[in-house]
Amino acid sequence: NSLPHKVFNIGDDRLNATKEKMAQRIINIIDCERESIKLEIGPSGQDEDKRDYQISNQRLYDTEWRPKVLFADAILQLADFYKWVLKKNPSLTKNMRNA
Repeated sequence: NSLPHKVFNIGDDRLNATKEKMAQRIINIIDCERESIKLEIGPSGQDEDKRDYQISNQRLYDTEWRPKVLFADAILQLADFYKWVLKKNPSLTKNMRNA
């Protein structure tokens, strides 16, 4: 096997975007079936997570791997999972912040 101990970015180059743009994409996907979701942006320079850069998936593409699930479908599946978890564990909602 020629892949052991190699680091790969798992993704799709078409999805490279800033965190703000990616958050807006997620909101646009989820918002179609939920109440309005508000994106709050903190003051400039206050983001402790400085990872806001494009990544390359070329090493992964070189293995001929391609995503099997569309981004929008994966987000909807994840949202459904969280709904299921919260339905089973309603006490978890007290730790969530309503915008």
